[in-house]
Amino acid sequence: MISVDGTEPWKSQRREERREKRREARTTTTTSTPIWNSGAGIVGIKLNGKGDFAAFWAGLATDIALLVGCYIAFLILRKIYPMMYQANQESFDKLKEGRLRLTESIFAPVMASFRISVDDVIELAGLDHGMLIQFSIFVMNQMLLIGIPALLVLSPLYAFSGGHAANSRLSSIGFANVKERSLICYPVAGFVWYVVLVTQIHVSRVQEKEFMQRRKAWLMRMPMPRSHTVLVESIPFEYRSVSLLTSFFEEIFGAGCLKDVSFIRQCGMLQSCIRTRDNCSQDLHEAEFQWDKSGEVDSERKAKLETALDAAVTKVDEEREKALKTDEGISGSAFITFKDQKQSIMALNMRYTADDEEFVVSVPPDPGDVRYNDLEMDPRKVAATQMVGYGLIAGIFFGFIPIVAGITNLLTLESVSKISFLNDFFSRNPSMAALWDGLASSIGLNLFMSVLPTFLVMIFSACFALKADAWEQHYIQQWYFYFLVVYVLLVTAVGTSLWDRVRELVENPTAILKMLAQSLPAATHFYLNYVPLQWGTHGTNMLRYMNLFKFLGFRKVCSEETARTKAEPEDQDYYGMGSRSARHTLIAVTGLVFCTLSPLITVLCFVNGAVCRFLYSYLFVYSETKKADLGGVFWITQLRHIQQGVLIYIILMTGVLLERANSIIPGVVAGSSAVVWLYTYRRFNHAFHLENLPLKDIKASASVEKRLSVKKQYVQPELIHHEDSPRARKDK
Repeated sequence: MISVDGTEPWKSQRREERREKRREARTTTTTSTPIWNSGAGIVGIKLNGKGDFAAFWAGLATDIALLVGCYIAFLILRKIYPMMYQANQESFDKLKEGRLRLTESIFAPVMASFRISVDDVIELAGLDHGMLIQFSIFVMNQMLLIGIPALLVLSPLYAFSGGHAANSRLSSIGFANVKERSLICYPVAGFVWYVVLVTQIHVSRVQEKEFMQRRKAWLMRMPMPRSHTVLVESIPFEYRSVSLLTSFFEEIFGAGCLKDVSFIRQCGMLQSCIRTRDNCSQDLHEAEFQWDKSGEVDSERKAKLETALDAAVTKVDEEREKALKTDEGISGSAFITFKDQKQSIMALNMRYTADDEEFVVSVPPDPGDVRYNDLEMDPRKVAATQMVGYGLIAGIFFGFIPIVAGITNLLTLESVSKISFLNDFFSRNPSMAALWDGLASSIGLNLFMSVLPTFLVMIFSACFALKADAWEQHYIQQWYFYFLVVYVLLVTAVGTSLWDRVRELVENPTAILKMLAQSLPAATHFYLNYVPLQWGTHGTNMLRYMNLFKFLGFRKVCSEETARTKAEPEDQDYYGMGSRSARHTLIAVTGLVFCTLSPLITVLCFVNGAVCRFLYSYLFVYSETKKADLGGVFWITQLRHIQQGVLIYIILMTGVLLERANSIIPGVVAGSSAVVWLYTYRRFNHAFHLENLPLKDIKASASVEKRLSVKKQYVQPELIHHEDSPRARKDK
């Protein structure tokens, strides 16, 4: 039998079934379980499904309870161990009196967090930490700018536009509720333009109003010798002596222009002797502490320890004198300090020979943060090891899913039951077997993600000449952020192989539109749960439990002051500025990317920003030790990452509208906003440059009070004879 349109009925029925399946695949009611042979399944991301509404509220309540519980525990621990939670109050005059002074009340940190301003954080913890607090405020304002119209305009349109996701209450106010070929796609395309314009304008304005003046003030307050010093690398062999290098620069800038020239020397033997001396000093200190506690002194052991310490100190002095008296071991790097700050700034912008790889001049790191061992390396060796480093990073990127899948497979109940004693244990305890079976799928992911920053640090330390510890943090920020974007934000689009996806995009770049449009909208509920999950993580950071455990351990063998010193700082791999900045930016980008598909996420990201503003203000000011400051480098990178997130948003929404609209017009309108993005992104990278103090401001900076500097000169620590050496302390 033939139908009216000339086709056989069964063919029409099959076509209709296929259309229905495609519609179901685009709804939010696909499945509530992960597809385990996909990238999302391997990392534990569940696609949208029935029951997500109840799971969302249960998860939200749990996250809030964890946050509140951790904060209450922090308030109690602060009263018991003030040295670990408010030690900075005894170090800074500003915290000893006035509005920032903590009272004896158990709730004193609550009001203190509200009273702390961004400028207070900058003054007490540095510009980098202050701008991380400013970034939290930026995120809150950004979520208000895009969240209010999304919730008041888009969500009602979604809710009353067709009921495409009627079985999922959590998606009823999201784009998933919009039927295919709906006219709602046209105002959504206009909203894409609104988000792009508002975000790019907001980024530029906050950079100009909140950062540029603070950066200028930071440069004006830069202390000696950093303000007058340049780092010179790749010095030719014929100039590798203090006298010859001094003559070279005096010919250019005038006689007597230099205040100091400090070459980097290879001091491997001296460093080994210093480690031996420090170990001997530590052994003597711990023994004396125990004798003081017991009231009895082991004279024979004390004499041996003192003799060993004296011998180690003598050996250090001999090796130091040998290193200073000879030019042997001088590297091609040196710190040059000028008498006039103008000349140091001019030196940064000059070419000294026809070969631009000779006399490479750059801004020096803080004297107390320099990695002198990195500066000793030969440039050719640095280039070779960097290639190895990039290869290792690529290996982590492309090998992530296979590694996690392999670990997960090894830890499944079936695999571990092959071990006889574990098989017997699970046979006797079925409940434990069920628990392990449920947890095994996430153990591999959690294990790998927890050590990822450490892997990155190991690669950077071994393969890159970073010059300063703070620059290592900046490397972590950049690479860790991109890793989080690929394997948290975009993992549903990655599939089982990042390599296959990259190859597919190289062959057909426009495939990214369909790739994102068919994968990310199906996982919006996961990210609605992922954002509040971070609130509990911020709460656990307040506990500083690892620092506390180390403090309690060291307190048994040394004084409380020494124990506190040894317990600091917190793990810089995971809790340093780099990792923190990357994670905070990821949440902001997540809110930006999904703000149109699921407007509710803007509320959650706003709360996350408020939590960060409240908690980290206290941590930076009262608890954590002060770190080396790059003067806002992390902030600039965060804003650059935000703008890159806008590009992901444009690509996603263009693909979604091309898939769901009744014509290509909404998709083309949304995609055209990339022109504005490209112009503003390029302007951001060129318009806001303030690496050095402008020459016209140098005179004014002379009257500005300078920041305190921990170290007063650019000299390798092992070449300095300290008055507070182990021998001097013993003599005292």
